[in-house]
Amino acid sequence: MLLTKLGTPAFLFPDPTDLSQFYPTGEQKLSFSNVSPRVGIELHPTERIMLYGSFSKGFKSGGWTTRVSAPVPPDPTKPADKQAPSFNPEKADTFEIGFKSQLFDRMLQVNAAAFYTDYKGIQIQIQRGIGASFENAGNARIKGFEVETIFAPSRVFRVSASAGYIDAYYRRINDPSGTITLASRLPRVPKWTATLSPEFNVFLANEGRVTLRADYSYKSTMAADAENTPELFSGNVSLVNASLTYSAPGDDWSLAIGGNNVFNKRYIANGVNQLNGTGLLSAVPNRPSEYYATLRFKF
Repeated sequence: MLLTKLGTPAFLFPDPTDLSQFYPTGEQKLSFSNVSPRVGIELHPTERIMLYGSFSKGFKSGGWTTRVSAPVPPDPTKPADKQAPSFNPEKADTFEIGFKSQLFDRMLQVNAAAFYTDYKGIQIQIQRGIGASFENAGNARIKGFEVETIFAPSRVFRVSASAGYIDAYYRRINDPSGTITLASRLPRVPKWTATLSPEFNVFLANEGRVTLRADYSYKSTMAADAENTPELFSGNVSLVNASLTYSAPGDDWSLAIGGNNVFNKRYIANGVNQLNGTGLLSAVPNRPSEYYATLRFKF
């Protein structure tokens, strides 16, 4: 009643005398069991090079979608006290191979990994009318690689960098409504990522230290929602953080000033498409520029 007085159309909601369509009554029970093994192997061809491979099984429990703002259509195949919409567990099989190395008298560190994951019953939040529903969207596959490097030629300068690629796609779809298709992108999964973090140290006469550091990160465009609403794609995102730190002799205390997202880059971090429900399309932006000062003591 209150919602209709506030201007929300009454037809979007069930009979207010039947609150079970908002929040099903009765005691709801689900039971799951799982064994998730992991096996791996390491090889050390030299003292500073390690090769590895692993296989692991993953498990994410099933559950219910709590409906407090959207009606749950009654299911004639279930008793009145068992109407809560549920979803099944998500399972994953992951293979990974890679290497870790320290080269040139530990001046250069290079790590690389490639992975391949098969998901069964992947859990995705899908918008149904005015309410969100957690569902097993189908099966998916995610594969890719990542390379990380650290170059530290001296105490004065150090730089780390990384690059990653992810190919994520659905292999089978359980959604009969067509909201998600095999061509849909998995939400919040960028295809490309990269980071670059240079760091400079100035050693003072009193044995203190001043450190100047910058952190650059890049993510290629990604969908904010399972429906892949065009207006809710993030676009390519580049962010820069920076800090200046003074460390006292012996690192007894330190003072740092810095900023996150110093160029105030704005993009869509999350979003909801309710055009088929309330007629709204809403988006949540990322955090704006933030600045800080941190004082630390070591006892």
